[in-house]
Order: sequence, then C-alpha cells, then structure tokens
Amino acid sequence: MNRIAETPLNRRMAFFAGLYAVLGGSISLAGWVLDVSRLTDWNASGISIQPNATLCVILCGTALLSLSANRSRIGLVCGVLVLFIAGLTGLEWISAYSFGVDTPLMFGREWGRKGVVFPGRMGPPGTFCWTLIGIALIVSSRQYRFRRWAAALALTTMAASALSLIGYLYGVDRLFSLPYLTIIALQTSTFIFAVSIGVIVSNPESAPMSMLADQGEAGRLARRALPLMLIVPVAVEFLRVKGQQAGLIDSGLGTALVSLILIGFLAVLMWWVLNAVREREQELAAESRQRRLITDAVPALISYIDAEGRYQFNNKTYQDWFGQEPEELKGRALRDAVGREVFELAKPHIEAALAGKRVEFEAEMPFRFGGARHVHVVYVPDVGPDETVAGFFALVTDISERRKNELELETRERSARRDEARLKLTLTTARMAAWEYDPETDEIYHTKNLDELYGLLPGTSVRSAAQGFPLVHPEDVAAHRALSSRVATEGGSYRSVFRLIRPIDGQIAWIEERGYAERSGPNGEMRLRGIVSDISERRKAEEQLRDSEERLRVMADAMPQIVYVADANGKVEFVNRQWIDYTGQSNAQTADLSPLVHPEDLGGMLRQWEDARAHGTTLHTEFRLKRKSDDEYRWFLTRAVPTRDGDAHVVRWYGTSTDIHDRKMAEEALLETDRQKDEFLATLAHELRNPLAP
Repeated sequence: MNRIAETPLNRRMAFFAGLYAVLGGSISLAGWVLDVSRLTDWNASGISIQPNATLCVILCGTALLSLSANRSRIGLVCGVLVLFIAGLTGLEWISAYSFGVDTPLMFGREWGRKGVVFPGRMGPPGTFCWTLIGIALIVSSRQYRFRRWAAALALTTMAASALSLIGYLYGVDRLFSLPYLTIIALQTSTFIFAVSIGVIVSNPESAPMSMLADQGEAGRLARRALPLMLIVPVAVEFLRVKGQQAGLIDSGLGTALVSLILIGFLAVLMWWVLNAVREREQELAAESRQRRLITDAVPALISYIDAEGRYQFNNKTYQDWFGQEPEELKGRALRDAVGREVFELAKPHIEAALAGKRVEFEAEMPFRFGGARHVHVVYVPDVGPDETVAGFFALVTDISERRKNELELETRERSARRDEARLKLTLTTARMAAWEYDPETDEIYHTKNLDELYGLLPGTSVRSAAQGFPLVHPEDVAAHRALSSRVATEGGSYRSVFRLIRPIDGQIAWIEERGYAERSGPNGEMRLRGIVSDISERRKAEEQLRDSEERLRVMADAMPQIVYVADANGKVEFVNRQWIDYTGQSNAQTADLSPLVHPEDLGGMLRQWEDARAHGTTLHTEFRLKRKSDDEYRWFLTRAVPTRDGDAHVVRWYGTSTDIHDRKMAEEALLETDRQKDEFLATLAHELRNPLAP
C-alpha cells in the first residue's frame, strides 16, 4: 500500500513558495514600472531581472497558490502562460528573430542591461528553466499518467538555480563562471529555486517527496540526513572561501581542511545512518518476534502466499492442524500443502485475491491432513504502490463448532416457528389470543387474532387499556377493571368473565380473561401477561346444559323411584328428591351407606357392588333400606348401569332404587300360605292313610 499522502505541510510549503514568487515578482516588476533599478537588482551587482521573467515569476507563484488551494484549473492556465512566454523567448533565441515582446515592459529604461545580449530578453538558462517549470505546472494541474515527471523537471531547474546561488554566495567567478556567462540575476535564481521547491512538494507521490514524505524508516532517515548533506558542504566551502579571501589560509590548506572536514562529516553521517539502520533492524526483529508470538497465539491459520502461490509465512496453528512445522511449509506450493481437492475449491477465490480483491467466504474443506473442517476464509491482497499484487494474506478460522451450533439453532428456530404456527392455529381455532400489558405506558401487545376475536372494525386495533375498557359491557366494566387494576398494582393472578360489545356487528360476546403479573426488565417493571378466550359458544352450551340438567332433575324428582348418579369410583354425584325424602340425606352424605342398609343385607350388597364396579357390569341387587320417618327397613330393588368413554372406560354409573317392600311382603305371605297349605295337605294325607292311628 502507498504510504505517501498529501499533507498540510506540503500545502503550506507550496503556498509560501507561491507567495514568495508573487510578492518578489511583483516587487521586481514594480522596479521597471517605477524606474527603481534597485528593486530589480537585489544584491546591487548591476544584473537585473528582465521584465518578461517577472511575469513568469508572478504567474508561477499564482499557479502554486492555486494548487495549494486545490484550484488546479487556475494553475493550468498560469502554467500555459508561463510556457507561452518562455517558449516564445526560446524560439527567439533559436531563430534569431525578435517577435517584439522583449522591450514593451522595459518602459524605455536604459539600466538593467548588464550582460544582456538583447535588452528585455531573459537569457537562455532562464528561458530553459521557465520553459521546464511551465511544463511542470501544466502536468501538476492535471491527472496525467506522466505527472511524476513534473518533479523531475523541477529538480532540473532547482539544480540550475542552485548553481547560480552558490556562485553568488561564494563570489568565485573562476569556479562558478557559468551563472555570470549566462547572466541570471540573484532574485531570478531565488525565484526559480523557490518555484521548483513548490512544484516538487505539490507532487508528493513522486520522488524526491515520495521518499521524504514516506512514513517508514527510509523517510525518517532522508528527512534527517538531507538537510545536513545540503547545508554542511556549502557552509564548509563558504568558510574556506572567506578564510582565503581574508588571508587566513592559502588554497592548499583550505582544500585539505575542506577534505578532512567533509570526510569526517561523511563518516559521522554514515555512522549515524548505519546505527539508525541497526536500531531499526533490531526493532523490526523485535516486532517480527512479537508478530510471530501474536499470530502463533491465534487459534486460526495465518499465512502469506506470494504471487506464485507459495507459502512465505505460516503461524504455529499449521502444526496443530496438520502436524507440520511452519518452516517446513515455507516455499511450498499451496496446492501441495493443502491437497488438490481443497485447492480446487479455493482456486477461484485465490485468483480473485491475486487480482487485487479482498475475498471472504465459508466452505467445508476436506484438508489433506487433519480431516474435513468447516472454515471461514479471508484473503487480503498485498497491493504495492505501483498497484501490482505481490501476494495475499490468508486467515482461515475453524468454524465447525460454530456451524454445528448454527445448524442446531436453525433447527430450533424452525421448530420454534412450527410451534408458533401451531400455537397460532390453536389460538385461532380455540378462539383465544395472547396479550401483554405495560401499566406504566398503558400499552398492550397482543397476537393479531385478538382484534378479530373482539370483532373490531377493519384497520383498528386495541393498543391500550384505555381503548379496551370501552368495549366491555357497561354492567361488567367496573368489576373487570377492578380485577385487572388490583393485579397490576399488587401482583398475583386473576380470572375475569365479562360481556363485550363487538363493534363490527354490535353483538354480545362472552369473554374470559386470565392474567398474571410479574416483574421483568432491568428495573423490575411490572408486566401483566395472559390470554383471552371467546367463551360465547361455551357459555351457550353451559346454559343449554343447565337447562337440560334442570329438566332431568325435574323428571327425576317426578319419578317414584330413587334416582342417583355416581362417578367411576362410586362417589355419588346426584340423588333425586325421593332419596332425600326417604333417607333424609343429601348426595354429600351418601358416602357411607352402612347406617341405612340393613345389617343382614349390607355385606352382600357391598360385595355385589364391588364385583360390578370391578368388571364394569350392570349391578342388580335387593336390600333393605331404613326409612327416616319411622326407622322401618323396607326392601328396595337397586339397578345401576355403567356408561363408558371412547376407550371403553367406565366414567359414570346411573342407577335407580325401587321400593319393592309391599311386593316382597306379599310374596312372603304367599309363600307362608303355600307352606301352611302344604302342611295341611300333608296332615290330611297322613290321617287318611292311618285313620285308626292315635
């Protein structure tokens, strides 16, 4: 990844370089306009900056100011104008033809012509530098692919101007005669130098700014060493020249001293650089160890694969998964390490990563070693500054357990959805709805079928208790409100049965509401939850049942026999009026019959009853039962018939007891008459056979 980016420092440097050029160029041009030669010759050497050069300076400064403010279009226009002026001047030098553009801005001044071949015309070196700077500004203002050449052009012009500046600084014509042969004014050299720096810093992605702005160790070393490398030699040479001019040292001694100082300086500089490199190497080694420890501690495969598909780094987890040391895998082809089948599965994703795309996917991988695993894979391409992909980083996490849990969760969710659907169907079929109520906000949350259950109009819904209570029948609303309010305040549970007026048709519906209160949430807020049921049909059936039971009771009471109903275990549930009148006991007092049944009949009767109940057969027995009015035991014929459910289990006994005492007595009297008749006939027969017997 490119670590170079335009920073506020770049913008400030470009801004100040442009500001210096605009102000300096304007001052120089003002010297020509106001006839003040000193403004065009800052070091009073008699060499003035030419008027057309001042225009190039002002335009270049304006271009740098616009580039620092991200106004590239203005920079482009200024660059084109600079190129036009310098190019036209260059064409004059090449063709030896004057286009008449040199003298208009001189305003007829006779000064400022020292070393100038053609008055008002900048020299060939200046023309060359401004031409290159104009091209560099044009390129810097556009997104051309060869924009990187702008910095190279600026370096060329900066070197030319630096040569002139050094000549002026040292004042040595023999060593630096080129500037004086070509006649470049001092301020012209400073303007070219400043504008060149401005162009360089406006292209931070190109050398040398790419190196100076680099956030790595190379950038730090460059930023520290470059100022010393530029300043120290110039300063040492300047001192040598001044020492010779003052007569303190001769030429040989000066040269020797300069050589020794520069050797010492370079040695110190090299030592400092080497020491910084060694410290950085130690830091990198420590960081590498730390990264190794961190990656080895991660329970996932971490690796780097180069563009040829070979491992260059593997963490310790590879040994845990595959039993191979990371060193054994380094340099091995990915296909050989993971197996052909896994490689074919991952191949499309690998190709995408090597194409510069970040890839993330999940799949079940049958690894060559370690068996099949469900993995989550991330490929991150290693894209260089030139957009080439050197390889990619791979992070492979075993999610087999997570996937198993997800599948279990999905199964549970499907089951929950089925249960919810069944519950919804059950509630709908049973004409029931579930609800939850927040007393603090008076909000009601309920299943969708509650609105239908309440017979609401389309598009309406019960969302609060304030909306629900008006639907309750006026005669029932007070009791219902009191029950629910008490539970909402005190807790507990409640059951409320009330009538509800259905808005959709005005019909009365019987509703049963059951609710309970509990505290939930982070602050223990009270919540009411429950269900409501439409019990209209049940209520109607209960009324019909009560009517039917009443008719049956009347019929049973009208019968002369004793009628009773008992459950499967023989517990009496109902007796008619005849039983109560005869025995004086209600059905609740009939659990023990021993005080009522004649002692001689009790045992036999109980045995017959237990036998019938055990086998589910009809009971048919006779026994004597005490009458309350006179304590007389009277004979009764008892018959009990079982009823069964769908599984043939006895659920209830229906029986009758008929008073057969008079018939029983008549039968006994008849039997006694027959016995007496038989005795008489027997005596008569005996007498007839033995008439003379005493």
